[in-house]
Amino acid sequence: SIIILQTAHPEHALFLSLANPPAFYAAELEQRRKFKYPPFYLVLKIFSTFPTKEAADYAGAQLYSTILPLTKTAKNTTITQALPMFPAVSNGRHARVVVIKIPAAVGSELSKQILAKTPGEWKADPNPRTLLGLI
Repeated sequence: SIIILQTAHPEHALFLSLANPPAFYAAELEQRRKFKYPPFYLVLKIFSTFPTKEAADYAGAQLYSTILPLTKTAKNTTITQALPMFPAVSNGRHARVVVIKIPAAVGSELSKQILAKTPGEWKADPNPRTLLGLI
């Protein structure tokens, strides 16, 4: 089969990768390793909404302080403070998210420990499609 593509941007990474798929794959894996994404890390997104900004900030700070000690046991684990999601306010509720990146070797066990300490109003999304979005 022959495919003909027309573009105003032949230098775009997509088009360059078509000429050398192994190089694209290697570069993509290196980026994933560098920025702590799967398959090297488990990304755990924990999020919830609250009736006020103050309640969201308080609950986010509480969650962070509860799970931070758990992440100290796994080298190279990163955790964010509770961040506003996008949109920060939806249907009058204020959304917050904590993102945790855990090395794949300990990801399953550590995520179980984290979820066991996470209050019920929070939801968890392992390896989410978006980090800060509600969708």
